[in-house]
Amino acid sequence: MKRIFNDKVKELNDASNHRSLFLDNERYNNISREVNEAQILRKNNQPLTSKHYQLLKRYDVMKIGDIRKLTESGSAENDDSNIRYYCKTEELFDVLETAHVNIGHKRTKGKRHCFVCDSQKHFFISSFLNFCFFLSVMEAELKKKYCNVIRQVIDLYLVLCE
Repeated sequence: MKRIFNDKVKELNDASNHRSLFLDNERYNNISREVNEAQILRKNNQPLTSKHYQLLKRYDVMKIGDIRKLTESGSAENDDSNIRYYCKTEELFDVLETAHVNIGHKRTKGKRHCFVCDSQKHFFISSFLNFCFFLSVMEAELKKKYCNVIRQVIDLYLVLCE
């Protein structure tokens, strides 16, 4: 399922206007490096280019342990619980799966049970309403922690859920 999901996300990325939201490892690391350079320039009162200003307005870099994380600019100013991270494309599936499990996905004797995924037991309308509800709940939960996980990706994950 993970491979299929990643292939579909790649297709969505190629055909989408949301390219700025999908960050592969290379792009994530480049942005992180450029933001870090801009922060150093600003700290040393050196001149910044318009690109530096754009990066600093949109992104921030936080060091958590030995790992540098790309975050939404200004999300940590008031409270650490409001920090919103940028998720790498390679991590999307794991992030969505964790949210899905935490919100209501259950395992029973090796079988996966979820009120969204068990569509054979429900009428079409009931399944559709459950799907929409679950999509909204997952989106709300993910938006608390991540700023670049979009609804189309959550929808894709739920459709692929067995």
